[in-house]
Amino acid sequence: MLLKNIFGKMEKRDKFIIFIFIFCLLLFSFSIYLKQKVILEKVKIPASLSVGDVIGFDINTDKLSFGTITVGASSMRTLKIDNNYNFPVRVEIDIEGNIKDFFSINEIIFLDVGESKEINLSTNVLTEKKEGNYSGNFIITIKKSWKDI
Repeated sequence: MLLKNIFGKMEKRDKFIIFIFIFCLLLFSFSIYLKQKVILEKVKIPASLSVGDVIGFDINTDKLSFGTITVGASSMRTLKIDNNYNFPVRVEIDIEGNIKDFFSINEIIFLDVGESKEINLSTNVLTEKKEGNYSGNFIITIKKSWKDI
């Protein structure tokens, strides 16, 4: 009722101006939302680990190999990420495959122009024996950073 009274007393030109203002505001908000979703680069890095009775190391450079871990142990590899773009970027790390259960990664990384960062990827400490071989992919997604907006 109040809106009807307010808009009922307004001239058509004023209503149109308010409509255009609200439309532009929505369009601007939607464009900000879309810019955060634009993927610049997406890389899948194969990964593997084994669970067994004896700790084992694997120095394979073709993939992220975490070797063999035992109950009470963990394993770590380091991943270096460079920002080669001329603007800040946002880096998201996700994991797919049955190796996913061995990691807890909820990190979003922001890199300035020319910045590099080494990220330690550590397995969770194994609390029960799940003997076998596990594999999957670390998915590195790079997006333009809009954190300053």
